Amino acid sequence: MVQDSLKAGQVAASAAAVGVAFADFLATGGVVTATVTVSNAVFGGALAATDLFASQATRAQKALARDMARALAIHIGNAGHTGQTQKMLSDALAHLPITELDIAEGNRDSATIARNHRNKLAVASLESRYRTATMLDAFENMVAAMLSPIDADTSNPAEKVLLERTAQLTEALKESDGYRRMIDEGITEKAIIRLARRIAEDVEDLGTAWTELENAVGIALRLQQEGAAGTNHDGDFVDRVLARVAELARDGAFDAAGDEIDAALAREEAESAARKLRLIRSGVEAATLARDPDRAAALAVREAEVEGGGPLAFDALRALQDTWHVRGRDLGLSFDLEVAIALANLARDRATDPDQRGNTLNDLGSALAILGERELGTDRLEEAVAAYRAALEQWTRDRVPLDWAMTQMNLGNALQALGTREPGTDRLEQAVAAYRAALEERKRDRVPMQWATTQMNLGNALQALGAREPG
Repeated sequence: MVQDSLKAGQVAASAAAVGVAFADFLATGGVVTATVTVSNAVFGGALAATDLFASQATRAQKALARDMARALAIHIGNAGHTGQTQKMLSDALAHLPITELDIAEGNRDSATIARNHRNKLAVASLESRYRTATMLDAFENMVAAMLSPIDADTSNPAEKVLLERTAQLTEALKESDGYRRMIDEGITEKAIIRLARRIAEDVEDLGTAWTELENAVGIALRLQQEGAAGTNHDGDFVDRVLARVAELARDGAFDAAGDEIDAALAREEAESAARKLRLIRSGVEAATLARDPDRAAALAVREAEVEGGGPLAFDALRALQDTWHVRGRDLGLSFDLEVAIALANLARDRATDPDQRGNTLNDLGSALAILGERELGTDRLEEAVAAYRAALEQWTRDRVPLDWAMTQMNLGNALQALGTREPGTDRLEQAVAAYRAALEERKRDRVPMQWATTQMNLGNALQALGAREPG
């Protein structure tokens, strides 16, 4: 089971690389080797038949893809095949295109994948001349040569960790009812693996990543159901768009699904609010699956504006930000906190006075601090500290003393979290100073509960500080 999941987790990287290789190979019109030109006329149709063209690759995978294209061209050029043999190899590859699952089942080993493909050709419904020992040998050698660069693609430790995390998520998902429902809805394993990989790449903590994946499964299913629903009052256009979005999402093309929504929205600008909302809400879902918080935030604002019949007021924008913030905080969804951060930045850009700017900076710091405590690094916590300090420049003590004290408290919390992850005592000492500053306004007779909370946090910081000191 673990090995199967690991294979599945490796699919996305391998297939993306091969897809770009094929695309580059066709775009150049062939590669001239020492003896033979490999042309579109020979291999174009065969390569175009594979679903790997739709794969989305990273920069590293594109580099690997170019190596695969070069390996195929060099092999064909040096093999000395006649034009007829090349044509037969092309026919065989068109009949048996190499898919992501083929790569997974072969565990990213070119020889194993080639041998499996040879066995498929041996029983394929082609003329007997395609199944001679000579032809089977030539086909196996061609596939092995084309995929040989994946054998050497083991030098990136970060990629290995990502594949392992993707495999763990995929394995866990296969035991769930959600996985079976996704398969029943026609969502491909390729899409499921891509979804798990995106989340594994985006979220460090495995428990949080699983929570995100469970949430994404529900979204993916809703997207399929919405695409299949169809309504009389919406007309054919929206139904066609949502059916296309569902089709793209089924195959893992989440970004393309979002693009489809964007294009449809451009055409729907003058249509009814009900039709717009249906598109926008599916757009938010697609953006969530694509892990694109900026797009999700922009569409969430647009949804609120359509519902409200006009531009979103500052307080309404903050309320929307709070909705995403609370959901991300309480349900453990890091992506929702990413959207809350994007919304806080939008609100900060719209702020017109120190009170509004202080509010948005405090909101921003809060979302960043929660994410920072969930992640292994310190970048988010550093950003939270910067946001709180910027808020203190807007919420001054002499003008809004209690808001100033609250921000000092939040700053102390972020500094304390940083201090527990770093050597030395500087951050912890800064946290103690922030809590003591907050207590200058959070007095016991004025706000007893807030005074008590601040005293408790001060005690925690002093205890952590004391644990690092000899006295």
